[in-house]
Amino acid sequence: MMLLVEWYDITAQLNTTESPKLADAVTLGFLEEKNDKCISLSTTIFMDDYPGGYSDRITIPLGCIKNITKLIKEGDNNLKTFNVDNSGEDSSPL
Repeated sequence: MMLLVEWYDITAQLNTTESPKLADAVTLGFLEEKNDKCISLSTTIFMDDYPGGYSDRITIPLGCIKNITKLIKEGDNNLKTFNVDNSGEDSSPL
């Protein structure tokens, strides 16, 4: 399942009297694991090794998460694909 996770990242201010402020963050990734303390996402899946080929992982504590949006659920067959023209002409729909 692919998720868009909006969350607060923890920051620190060193050698200053200023108070640190939370940093707004957004992460897109494939859900690897969820438990009562955190979720783990992977931003890359190597298809030759799937389902074990996860890479570029991040673990976010649940208390830091503002919102989670499901973008693609497992088994979704309504995905649209397109071929990329590598000839130098810009024909992609992006």
